[in-house]
Amino acid sequence: MLPHTHFLFGLLLAILGYWGGQFDKASAIILAIASVAIDVDHPIAYFIHHGKLRLKNAWNNAAKQREHERTFIHTPVGIVIISAILLLLMRFDIIAYVLFLAYFSHMLLDYLYNKTYKPNKFVKILNIEIPIFFPEIVLDMFLIAANIIAFYFAF
Repeated sequence: MLPHTHFLFGLLLAILGYWGGQFDKASAIILAIASVAIDVDHPIAYFIHHGKLRLKNAWNNAAKQREHERTFIHTPVGIVIISAILLLLMRFDIIAYVLFLAYFSHMLLDYLYNKTYKPNKFVKILNIEIPIFFPEIVLDMFLIAANIIAFYFAF
């Protein structure tokens, strides 16, 4: 999924969690940001493979799925290990719960995206390849509407 979709989904979880009394505003903000920040492994993987940090190149390689641009946190073993650690830490700190929601929601969206989408249509803006995937656009519109409605009732 594209970063904004991860953010919109994380934001919806954050607003619903705040509205439901699961956590405070600060934790909600952390959840929304962490939902997209998990993809920091893409430029890290690019750096590991190429020895230089080029964000545009890392983005384009990830968007076009030209090479394996993910690290341990996006592998099945990584998902199990990180989830287990966060589940254990949840007993002691609300932030572990928030990070678990951010991580699990991110992995769920990535799984659905990778199982349904093979990139073939792109828009190029400033030499940055942006994939066009109609179901994600529909999901984004739904998430925007859901966020507005949830925000209205939560605040």
